[in-house]
Amino acid sequence: MRLNHLNLCVDDLEAGCQFFTDYFAFQVAFQPGPGLAVLTGDDGFVLVLSTARSRTTPLTYPGGFHIGFLQSTPAEVDRIYERLAQAGFIGSQKPREIHRSYGFYATVLGGLMIEVSCNQL
Repeated sequence: MRLNHLNLCVDDLEAGCQFFTDYFAFQVAFQPGPGLAVLTGDDGFVLVLSTARSRTTPLTYPGGFHIGFLQSTPAEVDRIYERLAQAGFIGSQKPREIHRSYGFYATVLGGLMIEVSCNQL
Protein backbone atom coordinates (compact mmCIF):
# COMPACT_ATOMS: atom_id res chain seq x y z
CA MET A 1 0.00 0.00 0.00
CA ARG A 2 1.24 3.48 -0.82
CA LEU A 3 0.03 6.77 0.65
CA ASN A 4 -1.02 8.74 -2.41
CA HIS A 5 -2.04 12.18 -1.15
CA LEU A 6 -2.41 14.46 1.82
CA ASN A 7 -4.79 17.38 2.22
CA LEU A 8 -3.55 20.28 4.34
CA CYS A 9 -5.74 23.20 5.29
CA VAL A 10 -4.10 26.60 4.97
CA ASP A 11 -5.29 30.12 5.69
CA ASP A 12 -3.71 31.55 2.55
CA LEU A 13 -3.85 29.26 -0.48
CA GLU A 14 -1.54 31.39 -2.62
CA ALA A 15 1.12 31.57 0.11
CA GLY A 16 0.84 27.79 0.67
CA CYS A 17 1.31 27.04 -3.03
CA GLN A 18 4.25 29.43 -3.20
CA PHE A 19 5.92 27.88 -0.15
CA PHE A 20 5.73 24.28 -1.37
CA THR A 21 6.78 25.14 -4.92
CA ASP A 22 9.67 27.38 -3.81
CA TYR A 23 11.16 25.20 -1.07
CA PHE A 24 10.12 21.61 -1.81
CA ALA A 25 9.91 21.49 -5.63
CA PHE A 26 6.17 20.79 -5.83
CA GLN A 27 4.37 21.89 -8.97
CA VAL A 28 0.80 23.19 -9.00
CA ALA A 29 -0.98 20.58 -11.15
CA PHE A 30 -4.35 22.34 -11.16
CA GLN A 31 -6.56 24.63 -9.15
CA PRO A 32 -10.19 23.60 -9.58
CA GLY A 33 -11.55 26.48 -7.51
CA PRO A 34 -10.61 29.41 -5.31
CA GLY A 35 -10.19 27.27 -2.19
CA LEU A 36 -8.34 24.23 -3.56
CA ALA A 37 -4.99 23.52 -5.19
CA VAL A 38 -3.50 20.18 -6.19
CA LEU A 39 0.29 20.01 -6.18
CA THR A 40 2.54 17.17 -7.27
CA GLY A 41 5.99 16.26 -6.05
CA ASP A 42 8.79 14.92 -8.20
CA ASP A 43 8.21 11.49 -6.66
CA GLY A 44 4.52 11.47 -7.67
CA PHE A 45 3.16 12.39 -4.24
CA VAL A 46 0.06 14.60 -4.39
CA LEU A 47 -0.30 17.43 -1.88
CA VAL A 48 -3.70 19.06 -1.77
CA LEU A 49 -4.00 22.48 -0.16
CA SER A 50 -7.41 23.77 0.79
CA THR A 51 -9.03 26.57 2.69
CA ALA A 52 -11.97 25.90 4.96
CA ARG A 53 -14.57 28.34 3.65
CA SER A 54 -16.90 28.01 6.63
CA ARG A 55 -14.21 28.60 9.29
CA THR A 56 -14.84 31.48 11.66
CA THR A 57 -11.71 30.96 13.79
CA PRO A 58 -8.06 30.91 12.72
CA LEU A 59 -6.68 27.58 11.57
CA THR A 60 -4.77 25.63 14.24
CA TYR A 61 -3.08 22.25 14.00
CA PRO A 62 -2.95 19.98 17.05
CA GLY A 63 0.23 20.07 19.12
CA GLY A 64 2.87 17.75 17.70
CA PHE A 65 1.23 17.50 14.27
CA HIS A 66 3.81 17.90 11.52
CA ILE A 67 4.77 16.75 8.06
CA GLY A 68 8.25 15.55 7.16
CA PHE A 69 10.47 15.95 4.12
CA LEU A 70 13.18 13.30 3.89
CA GLN A 71 16.39 14.40 2.18
CA SER A 72 19.24 12.23 0.87
CA THR A 73 22.16 13.98 2.59
CA PRO A 74 22.93 16.32 5.49
CA ALA A 75 24.05 18.89 2.89
CA GLU A 76 20.53 18.93 1.42
CA VAL A 77 19.07 19.47 4.90
CA ASP A 78 21.50 22.36 5.46
CA ARG A 79 20.66 23.88 2.05
CA ILE A 80 16.92 23.90 2.80
CA TYR A 81 17.58 25.23 6.30
CA GLU A 82 19.61 28.14 4.91
CA ARG A 83 16.96 29.01 2.32
CA LEU A 84 14.18 28.93 4.92
CA ALA A 85 16.28 30.94 7.39
CA GLN A 86 17.03 33.60 4.78
CA ALA A 87 13.30 33.87 4.07
CA GLY A 88 12.55 34.35 7.78
CA PHE A 89 10.84 31.00 8.43
CA ILE A 90 13.41 29.73 10.95
CA GLY A 91 13.94 30.78 14.53
CA SER A 92 17.09 29.84 16.42
CA GLN A 93 16.92 26.05 15.94
CA LYS A 94 19.68 24.78 13.64
CA PRO A 95 19.86 21.30 12.11
CA ARG A 96 20.99 18.68 14.63
CA GLU A 97 20.59 15.04 15.56
CA ILE A 98 16.87 14.20 15.89
CA HIS A 99 15.65 10.65 16.52
CA ARG A 100 18.72 9.01 14.91
CA SER A 101 18.59 11.38 11.95
CA TYR A 102 19.91 14.84 11.09
CA GLY A 103 17.38 17.60 10.66
CA PHE A 104 15.33 20.46 11.99
CA TYR A 105 11.76 21.57 12.63
CA ALA A 106 10.20 24.84 11.53
CA THR A 107 6.74 26.34 11.88
CA VAL A 108 5.50 27.85 8.62
CA LEU A 109 2.32 29.17 7.02
CA GLY A 110 0.78 30.39 10.24
CA GLY A 111 1.21 27.24 12.32
CA LEU A 112 2.10 24.19 10.22
CA MET A 113 5.12 22.40 11.66
CA ILE A 114 7.48 20.80 9.15
CA GLU A 115 10.45 18.50 9.70
CA VAL A 116 13.32 18.35 7.23
CA SER A 117 15.73 15.49 7.86
CA CYS A 118 17.94 12.78 6.42
CA ASN A 119 18.78 9.36 7.84
CA GLN A 120 22.53 9.98 7.68
CA LEU A 121 24.21 11.53 10.69
